[in-house]
Amino acid sequence: MLDSMISAYCNTTSLCNKFTSNISARTTRLNIRFLDTFVWVARLRSFRLAAAHLHATQSAISQRIAALESDLGVKLLDRHHHEVTLTPEGALVLERAETIVLTYSEIKRGVFGKKALKPVVRIGVSDVVSLSFLPHLYTRLIREYEVQKIEARVDIPPRNYQALKDGEIDIAIGPSIWQGDEMVNVSLCDFSMHWIASSQLEFPEDPIALSSFTKYPIILPDRPSLPHRLLGEQLLSADRGALRLLSVSSLASLIQLVLGGVGVSALPAAVVQREIAQGLLQIVPFKEPIPDVRIAMTYLHVPEDATPHLLLASLKDAIAEYCDQQSDQFITNRL
Repeated sequence: MLDSMISAYCNTTSLCNKFTSNISARTTRLNIRFLDTFVWVARLRSFRLAAAHLHATQSAISQRIAALESDLGVKLLDRHHHEVTLTPEGALVLERAETIVLTYSEIKRGVFGKKALKPVVRIGVSDVVSLSFLPHLYTRLIREYEVQKIEARVDIPPRNYQALKDGEIDIAIGPSIWQGDEMVNVSLCDFSMHWIASSQLEFPEDPIALSSFTKYPIILPDRPSLPHRLLGEQLLSADRGALRLLSVSSLASLIQLVLGGVGVSALPAAVVQREIAQGLLQIVPFKEPIPDVRIAMTYLHVPEDATPHLLLASLKDAIAEYCDQQSDQFITNRL
């Protein structure tokens, strides 16, 4: 199968002739795994990152590349300290190797369907996702895809995006931030943001101006977070000398501070809907509305990787399940 695929995609250049003749001449060690390894080393420009992405040791990655270079009779990669670059021959082989790996992936997807999802799924999520529909996603992946292992890291979006670029995770789920053409963003839903406080605290019935609010501290997430940026302009117009601002890095900790009556915070209301329904928390009528936070699935554009496309269906179902338990006013624009 591999031999015919390679022959079909190679042209008459001397390198491709060598490529196909080496395969035909003997039972070669060349296989899809070697080509896939070469593709990922070339993309990530790192043996270490490729090893992490492919769940292999760096030694195994080096051995596969060495075997591929030996079989083709050409040097594919130049190694300079920690940087890896393609040789001219490597650039030519990469173009064809990507096509072969893509074709093989499409064959697997057609034959195995949902079982084409790799046994280890690595996800980067924001804290709002971890506190909302992540359990529903876990349940669906285990039940529908028989995934053996799910690795989820909870971090701020910029760090999750870097992990995507480094091949450390398969997808990122969190506030939608454009990351350039190499990334694909699929909008999933919008979380409505509200000013939330403990029901123990007293507020006037009429809307309050944030710029003059000094009765209770305002609790904010740390600076790198999207909610902090959304509130930036409103806080800039306020009397910073009069405002009492507190910050905390964890959304779960922030919610506990609000529940404890420490102050007021801007939160995705869906995450604390139970506490609102139980009368533990209240929505505070500030004059300044807070923009909704759009949640998206982000992944690298890698044509042969079926993982994001398979996960998207489970994500839609997981969000639908979660939304069935929520108020329609707190989650909108579902995919």
